[in-house]
Amino acid sequence: MKNFYTVLLGLILLQIVPAAAQYCPQTGGGGGFSFNPSHGCAPLEVQVANEVAGGDLIKYAYDFDRTSIDPPAEAVLTEDTRHIYPEAGTFTIVQVGSAHGTGFHYCNDITVYETAAPEAQLVLCPDGKALLTLLENKATKVFDGIIVNWGDGSPHDTWKKGDDYALEHQYTVPFSKITVYGSYQDGRCSGLTQPLVLTAANSATSLADIKISSLEMLSNGRAKVTFQGMQGIKTAVWLDEGTGTFVDTGKATQGAGVQIAYIENLDPTKRYRFALVSRDICDNPVQSEIVSNMVLEEGSVTLDEIVSVTWKSLPHSSKLSQYQLKRDGKVIFSSPNAVSYIDNAVQCGKTYRYELLAVLENGAVSHSNELDLVPTSSAPEKIINGYVSVLDPGQVETRVSLTGVGLTSTYDLIVERSEAGGAGFVPVSPDNNQALKFLDSQVHPAQRSYCYRFIYENACQLRSPPSDAVCTVLLNASAAGLEWTTSSPFLEGIDTYFLEVIDESGSVIDAIPKGKLHNHLVSLNDQSMTSYQYRAKVLGAGGEWSYSNVLMFSRDPILLVPDAFSPNGDGINEYFEVKAYFTTRFVLSVFDRWGGVVFRSEDPAKGWDGYRDGSLAAEGYYTYKIEVTDIGGQVQVRKGGFLLLR
Repeated sequence: MKNFYTVLLGLILLQIVPAAAQYCPQTGGGGGFSFNPSHGCAPLEVQVANEVAGGDLIKYAYDFDRTSIDPPAEAVLTEDTRHIYPEAGTFTIVQVGSAHGTGFHYCNDITVYETAAPEAQLVLCPDGKALLTLLENKATKVFDGIIVNWGDGSPHDTWKKGDDYALEHQYTVPFSKITVYGSYQDGRCSGLTQPLVLTAANSATSLADIKISSLEMLSNGRAKVTFQGMQGIKTAVWLDEGTGTFVDTGKATQGAGVQIAYIENLDPTKRYRFALVSRDICDNPVQSEIVSNMVLEEGSVTLDEIVSVTWKSLPHSSKLSQYQLKRDGKVIFSSPNAVSYIDNAVQCGKTYRYELLAVLENGAVSHSNELDLVPTSSAPEKIINGYVSVLDPGQVETRVSLTGVGLTSTYDLIVERSEAGGAGFVPVSPDNNQALKFLDSQVHPAQRSYCYRFIYENACQLRSPPSDAVCTVLLNASAAGLEWTTSSPFLEGIDTYFLEVIDESGSVIDAIPKGKLHNHLVSLNDQSMTSYQYRAKVLGAGGEWSYSNVLMFSRDPILLVPDAFSPNGDGINEYFEVKAYFTTRFVLSVFDRWGGVVFRSEDPAKGWDGYRDGSLAAEGYYTYKIEVTDIGGQVQVRKGGFLLLR
């Protein structure tokens, strides 16, 4: 049965309603109920009674939105027939249910009248004068009148809409209390409206509610003073220009709520004190707490890419809660006692707007003048750490490290190049280069040496002097061996040179220490020099390494051929020997005068001993043919003649 009721109730709630039609029609709906009372004063308890014969599964929603096109949610429906309205207003009651298998709903409105107490401020004077100021709230908006019982037996005063909110009264007897309550012209809710009872303890004799809430010093020399006023109380803005004496600015109001006064012709870089002077109905001047303007200035600290600010003010009446420094509208720093700040989260070339707020314990906030500042920087120093190195036949690498003052978060590291002995340096790095390593691919380091220098331009557009030049090491072959250029690849200087020997696979098989020498002599007996590549390796004074181009050392074959020999047993010139250097293949053939081969050798160390077929060869003239292959694979042939002597 419970499931049946649940399904049926769901059908009731899911009645088809025309699109955009309100759920509560003005008439109809099929339901019906009465409620008692039909209207009343808050808080109001209402009793509803179903009037649908045979009605079942009846529920109510007591605060339904009449403009809604949807039925009430299940969560707000209740079977309770009693409900209390604690607040005033007009409320829609919705009834849902079913009768004879058909769902229905019915809507009706109930009005609950306001009974809330008014709000007011009281000022009492020693001579018996009293000023009662009504404050705007729902009571002044709803009630037809506000009744004031002065409590001294005098006739009641009635405030009506449109009247001045300030009511005065003169006491001739000691003050007791004042009772204030709302009333309706037709007498409804009589005796049920909530009273406001004011005693001497409620008297705002100090007018403490009249105070400065905000002070803004504008850059155009105007001060904007925002304060809370009181109805009927004349309040003027007074100013102390630092002399210790307050003078009336002539700006005054006597309205309630938030008041704004502008004080003209001030110097935003100068310190002032502001106060409010009000005169109560007793004609007594009452001064508010003093609020001083904040002066924000550029500080004297000069570091790289920072903004330095300081602030100051004359004393306030209230204690300081905290300072808040804003950059471009956002708080970046707060402190209860600091009077300066260094902002390093800035970049050169940009302008930043700063403002300082002093938040006082009494709730007042003093705003400084706005200050537009650009980060400062020192001039960058000359770059003293860097080097250059050859990477491959078409690429050179430069590296620098940055030290000293004038360095900023963004910069342009300018790399300039000159061919050694050239006319001048030209930039080769891209614009706004921020890479400490630069690869130069528009070079031929195996053909010539290139020199580089570096210039640092910071974000403040300040440039360092050009660095000293660093130059690639160019390795060349000479008649005597190998030599390399003497210009340093390091800004820090050179420690020592090495000559690397590299095999065909690219592996370094030896590193010959050369000290400060710039050459390597090649011995004719050093046959290994014909089989490897070479590279100069330089150790800098700062511990870095720089490399030259890779050189394939190539020497033409050298053949030393005697023009005579004497195999006579005296131990001198006993062999016809050919000295061969820088060859990979050697063939020696010796011929007699008729072209016959008398000797052949493929080893330069094995010469002809003058014997032919086991016997001494005849004296005379012989010819030779030498075939050699150099390290490049080229075959060379030399022919000539010599004498065999006895």
